Amino acid sequence: MSYDIGTSAVTAISVILGGLIAGQMLAIALANHAARKLPETSWTLRFQVEDKLFTKTMPLSLLLPLFGLICSAILTLSTQRALFSAAGALEVIVLVITMTVEVPINTQVQSWQAGSAPPTWMAVRDRWQRNHWLRTVLGVCSFACAAIGLGIHP
Repeated sequence: MSYDIGTSAVTAISVILGGLIAGQMLAIALANHAARKLPETSWTLRFQVEDKLFTKTMPLSLLLPLFGLICSAILTLSTQRALFSAAGALEVIVLVITMTVEVPINTQVQSWQAGSAPPTWMAVRDRWQRNHWLRTVLGVCSFACAAIGLGIHP
């Protein structure tokens, strides 16, 4: 397969979007780490507001780079294909963690009344944070694979 300008554009946009998502995940992880000092009422309200926003924006934001990386893996040469495939696989793992672990926790916290969360609220908060750090590390690794793949020219 030939490497053309269309493939280059899809690949570059996918890498940029993957980098933006990885950066956003890192910012969210750091902000939530800092928010651990908040009392339950403040933390619950903050988490609920952020979750409502991200529920609207994240599905498309996570899927666009994933689809772009899959297209890039199909359209590029062998060395790049391996890196874009690795990046796509990591993005799939991020998506699986999001859907199987994070979304259920988000739904659980959405059901809480701020100021009267269950006594285990800190354990829930910490479990969400650990899983988010895992997603963040995988997202950054995905971006690194994709960026390295972008730098390899056929």
